[in-house]
Amino acid sequence: MKAQVVLVDQDDKEVGLMGKLKAHQGEGKLHRAITAVLFNKGKILIQKRSKNKPLWPMFWDGTCSTHPFENESYEGCGSRRLKEEMGIEIKEKDLRVLYKYYYQAKYNGELSEHEVNAVVVGTYDPPKADKGLEINEYEVAEAKWVKWRDLAREIDASSRIYAPWLKLMIKDKRFIKYLKGKV
Repeated sequence: MKAQVVLVDQDDKEVGLMGKLKAHQGEGKLHRAITAVLFNKGKILIQKRSKNKPLWPMFWDGTCSTHPFENESYEGCGSRRLKEEMGIEIKEKDLRVLYKYYYQAKYNGELSEHEVNAVVVGTYDPPKADKGLEINEYEVAEAKWVKWRDLAREIDASSRIYAPWLKLMIKDKRFIKYLKGKV
């Protein structure tokens, strides 16, 4: 089965399905996406996207970003992909949608993002026996915990190494307000 994305209008109302690659061609077709962000003791877990990604490979991102399946909740999608990409088991009920935003970003002459992106947040306290993250190297090049303020400063200083949706999220007033309770 080919990977599909859920096409939506700007109000996030479902209007159909389309193959993932086709939905990203040209200017892109508007579809659902998530960026999951996990926090722990004032830090945010970020990942560098693998070289295998067709859009923004080797760019820094949130904890994970992906597309929900048809009939999959944003929180369920976050739980699924956190396990698949980062080896983190976190229950759907322990995640929540903070807000959604619309954006469009051209990657190159052939591919673009055109998404209603849900910011899914949660807290992750690694088990004491945890020997580190079990990242899926096909999906993730590396991961690290960073202080939010350091990340915001770094994005301002060298924005070319960060995914466009992460840059939008980090500067969003709703995200900053949420962080005040986390950092």
